[in-house]
Amino acid sequence: MPTILIPCFNESSSIGFVIKELEGVLAPLKENFLIVVIDDCSTDDSLSILTSYQITASNCSLKVLSTEMNQGHQSAIHQGLFFIEKECQGKVIIMDGDGEDDPAVIPQLLKETEADIVQVKRGKRSE
Repeated sequence: MPTILIPCFNESSSIGFVIKELEGVLAPLKENFLIVVIDDCSTDDSLSILTSYQITASNCSLKVLSTEMNQGHQSAIHQGLFFIEKECQGKVIIMDGDGEDDPAVIPQLLKETEADIVQVKRGKRSE
């Protein structure tokens, strides 16, 4: 099962939209997906948005993890990968929770079978 890992810190303005957009891209695909969001001790409403979010795509499920203290972006990814290593098998796609990564490329990434790691070059960000 492919897993989408999203580190999240104070993304209350975007995280719900990011997951909804992900669902739209993933719903027509044949695989089942796990979306893992690790909230890095957000001080806004990110965690409450995540815990109340209802997945509508039948082939997607959502797991929300949270850290006890803010560890930073890379450490949050690291903690998420620890969870995924224990609980899941398959490909892992890491995306940011701010909406800057385009979920539309996921089907193309899933077709990649030759490499163990695929790095995507990011274009211009709006920040």
